[in-house]
Amino acid sequence: DIGRSYEAIIRINSQSGKGGVAYVLDREFGFDLPKLMHPEVGNLIGKHADKLGKELSPAEIHECFRANFVNVAKPIELLSFTSQATGKEAVSCTAEVVYQGAKQTIVGQGNGPISALVHALAAKGWAKFTLRDYRSHALTAGEESAAAAYVSLQSEDGRTIWGCGVDANIELAGLKALVSAVNRLG
Repeated sequence: DIGRSYEAIIRINSQSGKGGVAYVLDREFGFDLPKLMHPEVGNLIGKHADKLGKELSPAEIHECFRANFVNVAKPIELLSFTSQATGKEAVSCTAEVVYQGAKQTIVGQGNGPISALVHALAAKGWAKFTLRDYRSHALTAGEESAAAAYVSLQSEDGRTIWGCGVDANIELAGLKALVSAVNRLG
């Protein structure tokens, strides 16, 4: 390993720590995961490495992360979302979703788009959680960059689940992160 850079010797297997996985996702793919998300992602990637019985390449880590955390669209898929300010610190939303194969329109109000969507989901009985955290950032530099957003939910039974959304529109990335987390609560 003499003469090699730190990045070149990162190895991810079933025994790897959460920090190594987060480092690879950040360094190679631009996902700056919130610290509180590291254990959940690290555990999932570690189980995947254990199942395969090998070290994972950065591409395999990225693929597993995207498949399990990013824009998860079942049982709820967000098709469209519109919102409008309805007063000082109030937003109303209308969302077109597919839930268990059926297209539906849901509406809600909150102090922002994510809050309004949470209330729209709650009106249908689909929100059995508390929103705990929301963060977002650009994946790369430049005006054409996609945004990544992260949402943490706490279920009624006390579990904490994270979801990630990626979209060119930062607002939609946050909404997709929320839906991903809701779907991961399963």
